[in-house]
Amino acid sequence: MIQSIEIKNTDIAQKIWILQQAAYRVEAQIIGWDDLPPLRETVADLMNSGETFACYVEAGELAGAISFKLEQGIVDIHRMMVHPDHFRKGIARKLLQHVEAAHKDWQRIIVSTGALNEPATKLYLQHGFVLVEEKEVAPGLKLSFFEKRKQIMKKLASPPYETSAFSLFVFFFVKPEGVITIDIAVIIDQDFFSSSDVRIRIKIKCVIIKVNVIRGIRRV
Repeated sequence: MIQSIEIKNTDIAQKIWILQQAAYRVEAQIIGWDDLPPLRETVADLMNSGETFACYVEAGELAGAISFKLEQGIVDIHRMMVHPDHFRKGIARKLLQHVEAAHKDWQRIIVSTGALNEPATKLYLQHGFVLVEEKEVAPGLKLSFFEKRKQIMKKLASPPYETSAFSLFVFFFVKPEGVITIDIAVIIDQDFFSSSDVRIRIKIKCVIIKVNVIRGIRRV
């Protein structure tokens, strides 16, 4: 079960700190860097972080947590933590989905992790993030920066963005040999969806009936 928590509460902050130590020690081993900033933080640092926290509880046990800041439509994920005893249960994925669903006004989500942290990299890529940058932040420590942008596809409500045209044409052709050709055509020109980046227009031209009349005999 996922629930929001009050990080200003000392007891809760203590539990998050214990979880953070366990989770980031594993990342430190994966990337070969023992001095990760989360491992140097104190309970007081967590309480004063100004971040919003949500935790994943399983059978009464704190199994994972995520923290972030939301400013001007950008969700900046600061911590993603899963206790080693609860790896491979999809908890990190559920926490990401929770943040997206709980804060529907986000336009972009950003997060970083150690460039050598393959499990975290795989998680973000599978969840729709793209790698935007890799940067060496300290000698021997390289971070990967990911982002996910919201894609909004919606039916347009008013001109000039939504246009629709329906045309019906009937053509009569009389040839010298007495053949009369009748063409009936329909043209549909419609804008269906649009976003700030995408506009989809479908244009259909369909000849429905073609009739030839030769000396009073109709052929279809």
